[in-house]
Amino acid sequence: MRAEPRTRRKRRVFWWVLAVVLAATLAVSGYFVVVAVRALDRLERDPALLADYPERPAAGLGTNFLVSATHTANAATTAELIMRVHLNRASNRIYLVSLPSDFYLSTPEGTQVELQELNAQGSGVLQRVLETTFDARIDHAATVDFEGFISLTEQLGGVTVDNPVETTTPAGVHFAKGRITVSGQDALAYVADNSNFPGRAAFLEQRQQSVLRAIVLKSLQPQTI
Repeated sequence: MRAEPRTRRKRRVFWWVLAVVLAATLAVSGYFVVVAVRALDRLERDPALLADYPERPAAGLGTNFLVSATHTANAATTAELIMRVHLNRASNRIYLVSLPSDFYLSTPEGTQVELQELNAQGSGVLQRVLETTFDARIDHAATVDFEGFISLTEQLGGVTVDNPVETTTPAGVHFAKGRITVSGQDALAYVADNSNFPGRAAFLEQRQQSVLRAIVLKSLQPQTI
C-alpha cells in the first residue's frame, strides 16, 4: 500500500486543527453571547431617561449614547460624571466626550443650569438640552451608580492609567504624575477629584476616559475572561 504523501498529511492535520479551533471559538463566543443577553435582561429599564419632543434632531450617521454616573442607583439624581459616546456608522470606532458636571447650559425655558442638576430633573431634561445644544440626536442613555463602578475596578484587580497631573484630594488621597494603578474608592476619587488645581476640568476628562478605556481593555484580556 502506497504511503500518503507528507504534504497531504500535513494539510489534513492543518484542517483538523483549524476545525477544532473554530469549534472551540464558536462555543466560547456562544457562551459569552448567552451571558451578555442574560445580563441585559437584568438591567432596569427607565423610559424617563429619553423623551420625545417637537423638533427633536433626526437620527444621524452612527449611534450616540449618553452615559451618566451618580452616587446612587436612582437615575434622577445629581450626576458626577457625564459622557457622550459616539459609535461610528461602521461600528468599528468609538469616540468619548466628557462633559464637566459643573458646566452650565440653557434649559428650554432659558434658565442656566449645571449639567449635574439637569440630570437630577429626570424626564429626559439632560438629553433634550444636550440634543438642542449640539444639534445631535441621542439614541440611547444609561446611568451607572458609583458602587458598581468601584466594584468593577476591584474585581479587575485595579486598572493602570497614565495620570497627567499630580494631585492630592482634600481627603488626603495622593495621585502621582505618570503611570499609576487605581482601584475601589481610590478609582472613584481619581475620576471625581475635587481638589483645586489649574485646568481641573480638562484633566478630569482625560482621567475619566483613560479609566473607562483601561476597564474595557482589561476586561477583554484572556486571563480576565
